[in-house]
Parts: sequence; C-alpha cells; structure tokens
Amino acid sequence: MGFGKGIEGCGKMMQYFLFLANFLIFAGGVTVLTVGIWTLVDKDDFREMVGTDAYSNAAILLIFAGSIVIVISFLGCVGALKEIKCMLLTYFIILLILFIFLLTAGILAYVYRDEVGSRIEKELTETMAKYSTNEAVKQAWDTAQSKLECCGVKSASEWGTSIPKSCCADQTAACTTANAYSKGCRAEVEMFVKDHAKVVGGVGIGIACIMILGMIFSIALYKMID
Repeated sequence: MGFGKGIEGCGKMMQYFLFLANFLIFAGGVTVLTVGIWTLVDKDDFREMVGTDAYSNAAILLIFAGSIVIVISFLGCVGALKEIKCMLLTYFIILLILFIFLLTAGILAYVYRDEVGSRIEKELTETMAKYSTNEAVKQAWDTAQSKLECCGVKSASEWGTSIPKSCCADQTAACTTANAYSKGCRAEVEMFVKDHAKVVGGVGIGIACIMILGMIFSIALYKMID
C-alpha cells in the first residue's frame, strides 16, 4: 500500500531530479540554519539598541525551518528511492509549509530592513539616555562602539564629559573628544543591521525558491508511481 511497482524512463529521470533537488535543499537547510544562528547571535549584541523583534523573529524562523529542512530532505530521498507514494505526498506537504515559513522570514527581514532607517536614530537616542542606569543598554552601547568604531549617535560630544572608554581605541586611558572615534553610531548600526537583514532575507527567499523544485519533482514522481 503506497508503494510503487517500479518506474522506468521518465520516472527514473524524475527520481534523479528529485535526488538532486534534495541535495540542494539539504545544502540550503544547512545554510539557513547557519545564517539564522549567526544572525541571532550577532544581532544580540545590539538587542537593546534596535527596538524591534522583527529581525530576531526572522532569524528564529530561519533556525526552525533550517533544522526541519535538513531532516525532511532525507524523507524525500527515501520516498523517491523506495517509491513510497504516501511519503512523497508527506514530503510535498511539509515542503510547502516550510516554503511559506522561509518566504515569511525573508519578507520579514526585508520589511525590517526598510523600516530600520527611520527609527534607528530615535532608538539610539532613547537608549543612550539609559546608559548609566541600564546594564543591558550599557553593554549594547559598549559593544557597538568598540565593534563598529563609533561614538554617540552622531558624535562623541553627545556624551558630554563622561565619554565611555568603548569610544576610544585605547581603552586603558581616559576617553575624550580628542581621542574618541570621530564618526557617530547611527549610520554604522543602521548599515550593520541592514546588511544582516539583507542576508537573512536573501537566504530565506533563495532557499524557498529551491524548494519549489523539490515540490514539483516530488508531486510529478508521485503521479508517475502506479
């Protein structure tokens, strides 16, 4: 029940195409998982500065989808090799669900990428005022200023007389406007987040497109099996 009786000709070719599609899907799953983890961890440094969960949500969707994709690619291979119709149908349905997940993650990332420019200065200004009273905000600012080599929202002078040591390359000495980084963090944080969002969006949408091949070949093979 649900097993094919053996297929030849175009059916065999469809099997090979499905194996190839599954290899690409497996490689894509590994890529999606890696990018999702990288994005979530790297962005976490600035969590208190960017003021939205859309970016994190997109990364979490990628991690979830990437993990499932890696497992499901084997299901497609087994279904094609054994010619099990119910397994191929299950594979198709799960791929369709994952396709929607990844497409959503990609769109979320791109939507956030477009929104971040208009809100980043407001978020940075608000969190800067909490630097001395909120440890999470302090760590986020110190990480951003050290990592991106910037200071303040637009300039070091915004810190007044208490410029954080993270604003200077030499953090063993007192940090002043004279030796602090000259560029503000607004443009740097915006570029950093936009670049990450672009990668998340591109990977999510790209792998979703590869999944279309898997769905096409699996349903075609399903129909060819007697």
